[in-house]
Amino acid sequence: KQCLTLYTIAALHSHLGDDEKFLEHMERCYDVATKSRLCIQLTWNLLGFAKFHQQHSNIEKSLSYYKDALDLGKKTRYAEGIMLALGGLTEILITQGRDDEAFSYLKERVSFLHNQGDYRTEAEVRKTVATIEEGRNNVSEEVQNWNAVRDLKNRLGDDEGELEALESLARLCRVQDSFPHQALEFYQEALLIAQKKGDSSKQGILLNSIAVLEWTRADYRSALHY
Repeated sequence: KQCLTLYTIAALHSHLGDDEKFLEHMERCYDVATKSRLCIQLTWNLLGFAKFHQQHSNIEKSLSYYKDALDLGKKTRYAEGIMLALGGLTEILITQGRDDEAFSYLKERVSFLHNQGDYRTEAEVRKTVATIEEGRNNVSEEVQNWNAVRDLKNRLGDDEGELEALESLARLCRVQDSFPHQALEFYQEALLIAQKKGDSSKQGILLNSIAVLEWTRADYRSALHY
């Protein structure tokens, strides 16, 4: 009860913008939780410190607290703590342009989210992973992640998200040059979704892409058809 009271008062001071009082009550709460071995409360305290320093641009301090929260969450198998710590770590590192450091946490986050059944968030994180793989020129891994996004969006009934994944896969096939037929298949699947949605603008873009590919393949009749 004492921990909860201190934590609640700290949150109130944070809302009022009183950083000094916020830290004072958070530290007192942390001490009580440590003595009483309240691991879940400790995790929340560490996450609170991490968020505070993140908001105040104390990046290294914030990362340190997020890492401590992640370690404690893993030791106690506290899923919410793990999820929030991984989210904080990846957000900061990507924002700071430290993609290489973020990458292992992103992969861990993907696996964790999948095991938790949070497919919507997993799809969004996989898109970030795909973007980093693109920067690394690691096409096979990029394709693998966009395929996973496509499957997840299909499972969720997210037509817009599935269409985005199909367009990305088609673009990758076009870049590789060796797989124009696969690019066509992806564009045609995307076109069906756009037609289902009644998105005439997207249909026009996709029809143009298909026509260009058919022309490149010297299938002029099909190109003119599209």
